[in-house]
Amino acid sequence: MTELMSIKEERSLCVRKMELWAKEGGTLSDENRAITTRLMAEPTWKHLGEEGFIKKVHDVFDRAIAGY
Repeated sequence: MTELMSIKEERSLCVRKMELWAKEGGTLSDENRAITTRLMAEPTWKHLGEEGFIKKVHDVFDRAIAGY
């Protein structure tokens, strides 16, 4: 069983995912897909569809940049 990720790790992954989305214009790289897999393994993420996943990545990213 995978250990739950910390808020710091979640924020770091979402920030990196946003960087990759901007750079790649989608989910092209192995790193980007691996981040998606890691996030979707979390109980608070696994129920999300594509739209919900994208919204949550943006929300976590926005909070990370704002310093929350």
